[in-house]
Amino acid sequence: MKKISYKVALGGVLAAVALLIMFTTGLAPFLTYVAPMFAGMLAIMMMVEVSYGWATLTYVAVAILCILITPDREAAFLYIFFFGYYPIVKGLIEKMKNGVLRWFLKFAVFNVSTVTCYFLIINLFGMKDVFDSLNSMGKYGLLIFWIAANFTFLIYDNFLNSVAIMYVKWFRTKFLRKKK
Repeated sequence: MKKISYKVALGGVLAAVALLIMFTTGLAPFLTYVAPMFAGMLAIMMMVEVSYGWATLTYVAVAILCILITPDREAAFLYIFFFGYYPIVKGLIEKMKNGVLRWFLKFAVFNVSTVTCYFLIINLFGMKDVFDSLNSMGKYGLLIFWIAANFTFLIYDNFLNSVAIMYVKWFRTKFLRKKK
């Protein structure tokens, strides 16, 4: 059983790194999507080293602070509504035996989260320029974006598998001196 001080310290360090990553969203436009992905991946470390519950607490802390310090609001919402918690949810979904149900739930989580995120960004926060950029692709712009987003999600989901394997089999053994 790990001490509470270890759990709090690890959560604090991972939260600080996630916030530092999110803070970089003001440096370049492509970081709007990349930074929340990488910040969310830190949840893998918390799940492996402590638990899903502590990973969730760390996500909540980062999500709250993200709103306050992230210069790119769209990136903050992408972290809050999907990338921050998806690695945790994915870990739980992966425990299911039925592969078809697993993929259905993953895509359902992604699509509901994405629609909710962009609905709030556009309607509640008045960032209509996000939606207007899709109109430049013509009348099928939204459909093209949705298909591309789902394909990108598939790649991201597989990438998370690779990150988790690399963390457990390589990083933990080489740098933390812990067994697989």
